[in-house]
Amino acid sequence: MAMCSLTIVCNAPYGGGGQGQHLAQVVEDSQDLYSEIRYYCALARADDPRGQAISVPRWVQWLSRIPPWRMDAGLRGDLVARFFQKRVLNQLKMHGTLLGFSGCCRSVLQSARRSGVDSLQVESPTLHGSVVRRQLDKARNRYPLEHSWMGQGYYRNTLVEYELADSIWVNSNYARETFLHEGVPEGKLRVRRLRIHPRFRPPEHSPDNTKMHIVYTGSLTVAKGVPLLLEAFAAITDPEARLTLVGGTGSRGMRQYVESALSRDPRIRVVLGDPLPVLQSATVYVHPSFSDGYGYAPMEALACGIPVIVSADTGMKDCVVDGVNGYVVPTGSVEAIVERLRQLRRDPIGSVPNANTHATDGRK
Repeated sequence: MAMCSLTIVCNAPYGGGGQGQHLAQVVEDSQDLYSEIRYYCALARADDPRGQAISVPRWVQWLSRIPPWRMDAGLRGDLVARFFQKRVLNQLKMHGTLLGFSGCCRSVLQSARRSGVDSLQVESPTLHGSVVRRQLDKARNRYPLEHSWMGQGYYRNTLVEYELADSIWVNSNYARETFLHEGVPEGKLRVRRLRIHPRFRPPEHSPDNTKMHIVYTGSLTVAKGVPLLLEAFAAITDPEARLTLVGGTGSRGMRQYVESALSRDPRIRVVLGDPLPVLQSATVYVHPSFSDGYGYAPMEALACGIPVIVSADTGMKDCVVDGVNGYVVPTGSVEAIVERLRQLRRDPIGSVPNANTHATDGRK
């Protein structure tokens, strides 16, 4: 029997980007569990009466485009999240179960706790906030090109949200381990198995494996380890090898870093748009992120039949079996990425198992 009502708060557009996809699945997964669902987000799904779009004031949007906010993703995120929550609270009706995405729901949870709602839940798209912060510091110390996306406010908010929550949803076995390591009680943690869109599937015709085509999709940032990948590719001397980065930069430092790599090596290209056709032409996908609770992009690559190389601090490593569908490498190791790329060149992996199967069971 369906429980009463569920209210979801997430500062992302429904279905847009990794967190927006995550939000969409939470809504879909909850349909049979709750008699009523309401969600507040940056942009609701069209023609969905359950969704309420929450826009921050225009002056906040303008302010986020000038220094110091324009230069610091963490400050910018903290500013937007603060006013997003204020506007949610102006419309929110406190009853039933409240689920908030971590980093943008502290004041909403506090208000709900005072109002005596049935249950407070936090959805964590990342590893434990303290682990994320340490990993981002490592990334910035290695490549001091841009500010961390996790601002001081975001970090403090996550810790308070964890304490307020009756239960915390994480999206991988590895993410769960980080919460346990940081002292969160086991009974408070619940695992949600994320899924990728079924449009990601192998191409009708296999790509040309005679030439190495390395692909990365997503934000071109320090945190995602893109400088590591560029360093690793520079060590691949094959003149016919290619590297395609699908995504854009969000800071001047990274833009200049990527442009410098492009000027030195004509084998590299950066494109925007739908990653599917690029993935379907790849021979290997590399995801060298310093921290990811899950990682939609490498899972999409697996669904396209492409072997992946992922770092040890990503949740989707749960789904990688060394030598079967890819490899897990130590986070931050250029040498390990190069070694696995060369190994895949010498000894290619054949048919890659279906990604959604691995995503469902979450076991190696």
